[in-house]
Amino acid sequence: MSFPPLRSLRPLRLNALFVALILVPAAAGAQDQLVPGAEAPAFLLSPINPEQCGFSGVVSLNGLRQRDDATRPKVYLVTFFASWCEPCKKEIPELQALYTRLQAKGLMVIDISIDTDDQSYAALASLLSTHKVTFPVLWDKYAVMGKRYKVSRLPCVLLLDADARIVKIMIGYEEESLKRLIADIETMLAGGKVTPGIEAPVGKPVEKPHETKTDPAPAAAPQPPSRAVPQTAPPPPAPVAPYGSSGKK
Repeated sequence: MSFPPLRSLRPLRLNALFVALILVPAAAGAQDQLVPGAEAPAFLLSPINPEQCGFSGVVSLNGLRQRDDATRPKVYLVTFFASWCEPCKKEIPELQALYTRLQAKGLMVIDISIDTDDQSYAALASLLSTHKVTFPVLWDKYAVMGKRYKVSRLPCVLLLDADARIVKIMIGYEEESLKRLIADIETMLAGGKVTPGIEAPVGKPVEKPHETKTDPAPAAAPQPPSRAVPQTAPPPPAPVAPYGSSGKK
């Protein structure tokens, strides 16, 4: 399974970044967290796996919504992950199995990586190759969409309807929660309704490495006050004999 070299991905990725900044309204940052019922922020990003997912250019949420009825997705599953997030890695094969089973019925799975360093590209490519991922995986290298979607913990999964409105948000990873999410997807694909909501499983979500909290350093023990050394006045200078008071006359 081959992936485009990093240098060939950058120019398109930078253009996509510029467009994404224009397409997403600034009002999306007005709340601390996205909520069910809100329209998901638009994105336009390059896939890491273009040959495998079938998107040769960029993946656009608006573009997917504007397809004809035969190819327009009925349900979107947008997930945010990173190569250093172990629970995210567990989700990858399950998402692929779900996509393989329900793609023909109208499910679109889109995975967005929030890794920000070039070294992660090789790890991402290896991960996708191992699990033979065929849904589009996008690289949010500059954390533009991560900020627009208010992602602070991983894994973060958003279930969207055909109009790209948020139905459910799942933060963290737990097998039972994932099963309920899959059941909701199947219900929506069949034309049914599900109850909107935000679910944070018992399993603690993973924080970004730079946000990991550390215990404060212990305060330094107080030092005893230094004893002042009394200062003594210097001795007065020796008197100087007047000129001519000694020596030969």
